Amino acid sequence: MVMQRQTLKIVIVIILVITGAISGILFFYNSPDSIISPHPEPVMTPVYLGSLSSAKLYAGADLRVPGYLPPGYNFSQGSLFTGRSEKTQLTFQNGPDVIHVFQCSSVDPPPYFIEVKEPEPVSIAGNAGTWIPGTSPGPETKKPFNQIQWSDGTYSYWIQSSLDKAEMIKIAGSFAPISDELIEQIPGPLQSVTRNG
Repeated sequence: MVMQRQTLKIVIVIILVITGAISGILFFYNSPDSIISPHPEPVMTPVYLGSLSSAKLYAGADLRVPGYLPPGYNFSQGSLFTGRSEKTQLTFQNGPDVIHVFQCSSVDPPPYFIEVKEPEPVSIAGNAGTWIPGTSPGPETKKPFNQIQWSDGTYSYWIQSSLDKAEMIKIAGSFAPISDELIEQIPGPLQSVTRNG
């Protein structure tokens, strides 16, 4: 009888471990872009933003974009998510290097989309922010991937990139309402050219 109870306990523990592992795997693969987030949101269908002009059209004049980007970065793509809160994601790219910019209508602190090292407070245009050095999530090779986040009282913002702290603070400090003038300053997506023959 004692042996059966011990066997039963072991079986229950194994079932709990397997159930937990499956739940974690399902959560990971159902996260946006397979990024681990401690704050899962309801599944939302994004509006694809193929240009900064379409970002301005769909997200509106409240959208903030960086007025400064390091040399070589172009607008790559974006998405507008609507639901419990509105969230805009814009991606800027320089070869394999990316800068992800997020704006969320909620003033809730943004989630950590990276594997966090040691956060530290920073100031972004007079607003309290957090610098979060980290590494990229997911199964690929771990590489530096940092996040900076802040709120202006109406919107929360966060930037993710492999850039260093000073460069990311400079980008964050340059955020301004989207305008036609600002759109003209930021190069659009690079077009690939193919030749036949």
